[in-house]
Order: sequence, then structure tokens, then C-alpha cells
Amino acid sequence: MGIDDFAAWPAFAKLLGTVNVGQSAKAQPIYHPDLVDVGISSACVSSIGGAVYDGTGGMTIAIGFTEYRAPKKIAATAVKAAPPAANDPNADVQAHIGRLLAVYQRTPYG
Repeated sequence: MGIDDFAAWPAFAKLLGTVNVGQSAKAQPIYHPDLVDVGISSACVSSIGGAVYDGTGGMTIAIGFTEYRAPKKIAATAVKAAPPAANDPNADVQAHIGRLLAVYQRTPYG
């Protein structure tokens, strides 16, 4: 870290403190030329480590990010399942799967 990095750290730390960390994190816009090349424009802060001093006046703080890329929408077509055959041993499982698929279809990913 240079002198400017030390001076800028409090403001950057404050910015990091305004975003959610961990499972409830919301993706925030991020820019780096290497990330643009792979289509990543948002990230979530997953962890913030403590300062590790190197003994020569420098320090390192590890910040973990989880990349975020919105899932691609695919066209979904409704498919009706064939009625269960008489005495089908899997009828209850198939019915449960059908209910789960109906719930999934109501999500943004369905």
C-alpha cells in the first residue's frame, strides 16, 4: 500500500460497511477491465478480513467477493405430464415433483 492507499482506506472501509456481507448480500456494481472481458459487472462482498501488518509499515486486508451475473432467461414451455398409470408405485413422488415444478415456475428463474 502506498501513502495514498492508507489515506483512502477509511473512506473505502466506510463504503464496504454500507453493503450487506454474507448470505444476505446484494450485488453491487463493480468495474475492472478483466471482469468486463468475462461479463461480470456486479459483485457481493462475502467477507472482510482483519489487517495483517508486514512489519515494514505496510498492511494487507483481504476482502472476499462473490461475482454475480444474472441468469439468462430461457423460454419455458408448459408441458403436461401424462396421467399416472393405475397402481403406479411412484404416483405420490410424481405428484410432489409436479407441485415443486409449479412453485419453481412462479419464481423469476422459472
